[in-house]
Amino acid sequence: MHKFCRNTISRLGLICLVSALANCQDYGKLELVDQLPKDMREVSGIQFVSGTDHLWMVNDSGNRPEVYCWNLQESGLVGSAQLEGLKNVDWEELATNKESLLYVGDFGNNMNKRRDQVIYHLKVDPQNLEKMQLVGKTFFRFENQREYPPKKKERKFDVEAFIYRQGQFYLFTRHRDKAFDNGSNIYRIPATSGTKIARRLGKFESCKDSRDCQITAADYDPVLDRIALLSYNKVWILDSINWDTMKKYRSRLFRLGHRSQKESISFEKGDCLLIADERSRGQGPNLYRYCLETSADPEGNP
Repeated sequence: MHKFCRNTISRLGLICLVSALANCQDYGKLELVDQLPKDMREVSGIQFVSGTDHLWMVNDSGNRPEVYCWNLQESGLVGSAQLEGLKNVDWEELATNKESLLYVGDFGNNMNKRRDQVIYHLKVDPQNLEKMQLVGKTFFRFENQREYPPKKKERKFDVEAFIYRQGQFYLFTRHRDKAFDNGSNIYRIPATSGTKIARRLGKFESCKDSRDCQITAADYDPVLDRIALLSYNKVWILDSINWDTMKKYRSRLFRLGHRSQKESISFEKGDCLLIADERSRGQGPNLYRYCLETSADPEGNP
């Protein structure tokens, strides 16, 4: 056989093998919805647009201050809007008031030394991305942070998850201290423009393994008044919540059977959630669906 033919066949065989391996990858209890493009390899926040097939997405630190709109039905980008005058210091999360406002959490704080954590308020329309505009900013500081950065054993002021509910933002911290204390502190601030003090309400007890129990994303379901919290391989659903104190709620744990750098979650429809991961260690960026009713009976906190 001619050398060119042998090389061509070898290349085709390698391509087929790679494709087959991708199709056979085990995603645990997750349904693979889409493989995201390289422009979204650091996707850190997603938010489903109720009543549509659209999904808002953002990347985290160092990327452009840009909001992407993804079409679930067509598995592709509708477009994006770059927000002039803003900087993506560390965009970590999205939330919405389910009407026309999208909230972007620029509050990633790995080293716990930021004094400029902020939530941007955007007026959005998935049918007209060019009209996206900034209409407010909520700056905040934590009531119990005294040093920037604090001592390593006190670094509990990174934020990667928040929700909006009835005029309030609820923040869930990611702890960077040496000894992980199996939880996430919960803070509340008014969802209005200006500089606010984040008041600590309580603590969510996740689990003891710092690799798999850090809270990396959250979303709120206004229909059933519940919260979804995400880690690299787990989802917790919180309901029957005492919103005044955040110290009483029912927590249910769902194990996903798949570990990757998952940092985005959004309720879709009913008991189904959309989850995205960043590109890391040969995995992602992917968009998944996880439906609670198909899971085995959930376990409580370990």
